[in-house]
Amino acid sequence: MRLPGSVAEVQASPPGPEIGAFFDLDGTLVAGFTGVLLTQDTFRRREIGIGEFLGVVQSALNHQLGRADFEDLVHKGAGMLRGRSLSDLDEIGERLFVQKVVSRIYPEMRELVRAHMERGHTVVLSSSALTIQVQPVARFLGIKNILSNRFETDDDGLLTGKVLKPILWEPGKASAVQKFASEHNTESTFPRASSTPTARKTSR
Repeated sequence: MRLPGSVAEVQASPPGPEIGAFFDLDGTLVAGFTGVLLTQDTFRRREIGIGEFLGVVQSALNHQLGRADFEDLVHKGAGMLRGRSLSDLDEIGERLFVQKVVSRIYPEMRELVRAHMERGHTVVLSSSALTIQVQPVARFLGIKNILSNRFETDDDGLLTGKVLKPILWEPGKASAVQKFASEHNTESTFPRASSTPTARKTSR
């Protein structure tokens, strides 16, 4: 069965929350890699040193080349924000979104999200990114369901520099999506953006 991939196809698809549309963040809803934007912003505001900045950038490059573990990259990203409060994260995430991210949202993907919502489908932003990157985009698009990597906090509510396990990446992310779909009795579909981009849905 060919799953709906265009706005017209979504509008003609069956209505109801049993249809689940799971959108990724980087490269799907948003052009580029939001983790790089966060790292650049943190460095420019002198909240991390050059060594830490270069370490995160190198890990990101190694990961893209298949030479680094994603879990290590995500922990380095979280480490940049060690000692911050959750309220600080909301402020940083919203500022970064307004200044750098909102202009990178693909218009056609925004329309696709809206089309799913109008059909009453269960829309989920499912990403291996951290909450600071994911939540502002979800709020802007009106997506209430989020699956993302979350920060670990200490007894005072401050970030420890670590991420809660299991890490949402490849098998871990697939398991989280399958668990959500099972718990909400939805059939999973995965909208994607190509480099053009044009939206497509494929099942996994």
